[in-house]
Amino acid sequence: MDERVAKRYGAAIFGAAKEAGVIKEVEADLKEVLALQRSDEKFRDFLLSPEVRRDQKRAIVDRLLSDRIGTLSMESIRLLLAKRREDLLPEIVEEYDELRRQDERVIYAKVTSAEPMSFDEKEALLAKLTQEIGKTLEPEFAVDPALIGGVRVAYENMVLDGSVRGGLARLRSALQQDLTT
Repeated sequence: MDERVAKRYGAAIFGAAKEAGVIKEVEADLKEVLALQRSDEKFRDFLLSPEVRRDQKRAIVDRLLSDRIGTLSMESIRLLLAKRREDLLPEIVEEYDELRRQDERVIYAKVTSAEPMSFDEKEALLAKLTQEIGKTLEPEFAVDPALIGGVRVAYENMVLDGSVRGGLARLRSALQQDLTT
């Protein structure tokens, strides 16, 4: 049930942000509040405490955030506090991100390489993938030395594995299949 509720809140906030023309700003604000919640243990404990009254939470959150985030974002946070849904913030931000990507026709892709990629390598890879897939990618880059070499790209329900480790796994599988037939 919490997932459905988070999706509804995420959709409502996104709809309001789209109507106001502040999609990117609200996304940045929500991510800032989420980052604060994740990084500051005292803030997280305060925000998620059932013992703190709603009006106290609102007053303190207003003092902390009202000059740091936009009006629509602040109203969204106030609504979450009023409805006791502040614990759903991570899921709400996730839903908001997904709706923004759909609206912009952008695909989230996780690009993992054995070593850090240079800016030029990243740009060349994204250009090639965009051409092949036919959609714009919103990448998250990661490094995993276990890949040995090469790159692995995961998007939607697809995985393009051009890593040495992936190649070795495919070779092992082919050899096992040849031995059993």
